[in-house]
Amino acid sequence: MLPALLILYLGAFITILEKASPITFILDKNKQECFYLLTPDTDCEITYYFSSTQDGTSEGITTNKPDLNYEIFAPDSRDVPIISKQNERKGQWGFVGKHRGEYSFCFKNPSLYDPIPVELELTYKCEKQSSLDKKRAIRRQEHKIEHPIEQISEQMYISLSDRLDSIERQLYMLEKNMKYYITRNDRNHYTVSSTVNRITMFSIYGILLIIGMSWCQIMILKWIFNRSRK
Repeated sequence: MLPALLILYLGAFITILEKASPITFILDKNKQECFYLLTPDTDCEITYYFSSTQDGTSEGITTNKPDLNYEIFAPDSRDVPIISKQNERKGQWGFVGKHRGEYSFCFKNPSLYDPIPVELELTYKCEKQSSLDKKRAIRRQEHKIEHPIEQISEQMYISLSDRLDSIERQLYMLEKNMKYYITRNDRNHYTVSSTVNRITMFSIYGILLIIGMSWCQIMILKWIFNRSRK
């Protein structure tokens, strides 16, 4: 009885995690954020929904169009987007993912706007996987099980396995996002370090230039005085 209750509670906890798939993020001014969706099969129907949750501002003036630009990249093409749209405030679209693997959804906030909160939801549905699940459900219904308790345990185990697979996909997506953030942080750190080094070098060059110009002025004045005495 105790293991069955434990499985039931764990299944309920996993259900809560699975339902928390929509995310909200802050899209900074003139910045780009990318999110990833991993499909387990080919020809999966991918749907995505996004919406900016507040009006934008431009130079202190509130506007009604915090438009976003976004691009979608397929697993076989990381340079050329399969979908590219501009000046979109919100929308819900779908397309068929012909390739198996990771799809990238990159959003960009135009430079005229301040940071904008964006709500995003990514989902997919694979016909092959759905047909396999239906066949498995039909076989379970047609199969006569003599012990109902074993049947309940089997159903819990199958449900738990499916939800664990869903969590694994979400963790993979989280890992990819963390790698992206780490890479972006390293790039920003390199940019700051490079800027500091350039400022230091320009300061040194400026000091040397001032010293050189002062020395030239002294030499010119000295030459003028010597010439006037003659």
